[in-house]
Amino acid sequence: MLPVDRGADIHQAEVFCGLLAERRAQLCDRLDEETTRLARYELSRDSFGARFSRQWIREIGTEIREIDRMTHALRVRLLGEPAQQR
Repeated sequence: MLPVDRGADIHQAEVFCGLLAERRAQLCDRLDEETTRLARYELSRDSFGARFSRQWIREIGTEIREIDRMTHALRVRLLGEPAQQR
């Protein structure tokens, strides 16, 4: 691979990491909102609303974990950051 190609790959990885970070922040905000909503459902003993809210929380958590995996892979493989123990 030529140095120019490597630079372009690194730039593209940095841009993509930035986009993933923005999406993750949006999801974290949504997770906070949904957690608050779940607490209200539980206080009002609305089992249907609570069940629906828990499902949303699981889906948001799954998407956040996927973003974390993608970001980690980009940083290790393309940006050359050391892999950290989890």
